[in-house]
Amino acid sequence: MISIAFFFHFHQPYYADDVGGGILLPWVRMHSCKDYLGMGLLLQKFPEIKATFNFVPCLLKQIVEKDRITKEDEYYKVSHKAADTLTEGEKNFIARNFFSCPKTTMIDPYPRYRELRELCLDPIAMKPGACDKLDEDDLRDLQTWFNLTWFHPLVIAGEPELAKLQKKGGDFSEGEKHFVLGKHLEMMERVIPLYRELCARGQVELTFTPFYHPIMPLLCDFTSVKEALPRAQLPKGHRSLIDDARRQIQSGIEYFEKVFGHRPKGCWPSEGSVSQKAAEVFAEQGVKWIATDEQILERSIEAKLERDEKRRLRNPDVLCRPYRLKTQGDAPAIIFRDLTISDKVGFNYKTLPPEVAAEDFIQTALTAKERSKQKSPLMPVILDGENPWEWYQGGGVPFLTELYSRLTKLQGEISTVRISDFIEANPPEQIIPRLFAGSWINHNFYIWAGHEEDRRAWEELFAARKALESKADDPAIPRENVSRAWEELYIAEGSDWCWWYGTDHSSSHDLEFDRLFRTHLVNIYDLVGEPHPAALDMPMTKSGASGEEFSPPGQRLDIVVDGKASSYFEWLGAGRYKPTRRGSVMTLGFDLVREVLFGLTNKDDLAIRIDPREGGAILTSDADTCKIHVIEPVKREIVLRNGATPDRAIWAHGNVLEAVIELQRQETRRVSFYIELMRENESAIRLPFEGAISFDPPGDDLSNGDFVI
Repeated sequence: MISIAFFFHFHQPYYADDVGGGILLPWVRMHSCKDYLGMGLLLQKFPEIKATFNFVPCLLKQIVEKDRITKEDEYYKVSHKAADTLTEGEKNFIARNFFSCPKTTMIDPYPRYRELRELCLDPIAMKPGACDKLDEDDLRDLQTWFNLTWFHPLVIAGEPELAKLQKKGGDFSEGEKHFVLGKHLEMMERVIPLYRELCARGQVELTFTPFYHPIMPLLCDFTSVKEALPRAQLPKGHRSLIDDARRQIQSGIEYFEKVFGHRPKGCWPSEGSVSQKAAEVFAEQGVKWIATDEQILERSIEAKLERDEKRRLRNPDVLCRPYRLKTQGDAPAIIFRDLTISDKVGFNYKTLPPEVAAEDFIQTALTAKERSKQKSPLMPVILDGENPWEWYQGGGVPFLTELYSRLTKLQGEISTVRISDFIEANPPEQIIPRLFAGSWINHNFYIWAGHEEDRRAWEELFAARKALESKADDPAIPRENVSRAWEELYIAEGSDWCWWYGTDHSSSHDLEFDRLFRTHLVNIYDLVGEPHPAALDMPMTKSGASGEEFSPPGQRLDIVVDGKASSYFEWLGAGRYKPTRRGSVMTLGFDLVREVLFGLTNKDDLAIRIDPREGGAILTSDADTCKIHVIEPVKREIVLRNGATPDRAIWAHGNVLEAVIELQRQETRRVSFYIELMRENESAIRLPFEGAISFDPPGDDLSNGDFVI
């Protein structure tokens, strides 16, 4: 029998400013009404299915302190306000922010919500903001729908009045709107008791993460960055903050125990980030087991996981077991996520019919069982517990229902387990002599320490901590202020701020995240009576502040050329170019192409992905052609059209166009190219519109290359 270890990670950043007041974003509330509650409600329907859920303590704190929402959550307050009393600024805020959810799954199914989005869509700026098109009834319906769409389908099914409002669709009254908002707070109250109940009856295990979700290896020893990136630049003034790492674990365990009434055995380190030193700190604090990614295992034991053409493990016994870390004291057990099946659940299955996705999952597990020589192999399926489901039809309920139903029927061949139960029944026999330092994303820390913006953020954090240390024992500073300043520091150590710095990720809220990070650092100085550096008054982020259209590649790529935007991680670290509307000549390019991703593969080949705008395609007929003009290092023209097989290049066209082009290496390391799309043998658009996309290959240090156009 093979055991499936579902491990769902629940996490949100700490959105509150505890000093100045205010809650930045509403996602704790929204995901409480949807995924946190819904995942537990679904498990109640399948009592034979067991799972492990990880709660980040700073998320728990925000759920527990939900009463702050009515006073400090701007999204809640502007939703609650009567539509006929909204100011112009509030109307703009609503029009700009109240479509913040996936269009195809959370807006389009509801005709009135879809109609409101179309009213607000500015065809020039391509973003909501046309509040002058909304009358009082439109605004009230939009206030209601934004909050109504974030209820989980099982919540709607169990609340007849909410189901009635969803069916009504529009013309909502102020009373109906307030009813929806009241239900938000009510659903938040149900989350923690639900998981206490599931845990008490033995169906789920609950685990924790260090309190504010810091990248533990960076706190323990910042030079651990160099284990995966030997030539990486380190922030000035970096130092070990291992005492902070211990405090983040201790306070996380204490708060977890306060909320759930028992001490957790297991831990999901923030972003699956581990190192030998971090694992030893977890062991010091009595953590019994931790989990991370399969790529960390490969680097730690110098073994390669092999997969067949369906991406199923040929050698499952390398991965499908717990390990023990060799340390001087008690060693935590470690399990490693099956990256492929976890990413399929997180990113790929959403596009498939539920029965097809569930069958692929089942066959993956059965194949591992057949190929394993172990008596009890373990398949760890580890992923975010909130983010995937908003992209699934029906909030993921059809897929998970199908999967849980099939697993229930196959209990003689496949079991689902709580991780601690499995480890206790199957103590790890394999020893890892030394744990490689990295995260669950590309087995390195590039996202949190690889960009100029990241380094600046860390430098400001180290400086703020130094200022706090210098004042911590000053009798003139109230002890309460010192305590609050330390808490602000721990908040600033969270991983979420650097997640949005650099070129890896971007959202419509980049500036808000940047502002909140800087606010926490400013709070430290204010609490201890020190003037803060003027630099903290200016944004650190470049993408949000300047709207740059270009970013260079950060690391080499390992991609499968299949014409599909399949894996979130496949093109992570690629350079990006986004066309903008700059006049009639460029309009077509803006309308057809959303983004171009590019970089070098591990074999020094040029990789390019062209993403169409929603609902479109790059090649729409056999008469269409995509030409890639390579200028450096050697001039080449690669012609891509249906039926064409270009020399020294492979390509595929599906929901995106992907190509890998062999480069002839010369003395110059620079790569320059531009793209031309042809319609009926005539040039339709050129990307970029002038010049070329040029970049220097990233070195082992993944430093920012010189990017010009």
